[in-house]
Amino acid sequence: PPTLSAVLTSDSPFVYKDNEGYTVVVGVVENTNGLTSVTDVRIRVNFYDDVSPEPLEIIEGKTILEVIPPLGKSPYMIRTNSSNPHITQASVSLDGFHTSPSKSKNMSVEVNNIVSDDTLHFSGVLKNGAAPIINTNVYLAFYDNFDPPRIIGVSTIPIGNVESNEIINFSFNEKIQTRSVGFLLFSESDVFYSDIVNV
Repeated sequence: PPTLSAVLTSDSPFVYKDNEGYTVVVGVVENTNGLTSVTDVRIRVNFYDDVSPEPLEIIEGKTILEVIPPLGKSPYMIRTNSSNPHITQASVSLDGFHTSPSKSKNMSVEVNNIVSDDTLHFSGVLKNGAAPIINTNVYLAFYDNFDPPRIIGVSTIPIGNVESNEIINFSFNEKIQTRSVGFLLFSESDVFYSDIVNV
């Protein structure tokens, strides 16, 4: 219906088995409303085998961002509870969301000194605005070279509490999927968020 303001951006999210055999689904939710933020975006994933029409597992999850700003996007990443080798496919649906007061874009993130060999290493800086914040995280959403690109993984760098106008250094050193060709860097706290930086 035209009144909906949050949608799954693709009917074909990225699905893979991780190193422990769990099935992982990664995708993006878009807030199509130009005026209102949304929160509590609930996503339902049904995991199937090739035999039965009944799902082997049903998992409910949420977007990475707590609040998606107007016309903004947030990735999601949902993992099965078991390492069931029979799971071969997944279907994703949006279970609901609520409107939300907007957060202020009073943070920024920057990245430098990027080195990529078997792992990805870089350092970065988070700059806070004029109020103390809590529950601060920096996120990296990795994408592949499909057209349009697919989000294929999300990593979190926890920052925690940040004083007003404080500058925080952070670093990332982790093995990533070889199909990653770039990543999006962004941050969110209890009241602020940053622009998305395409690296």
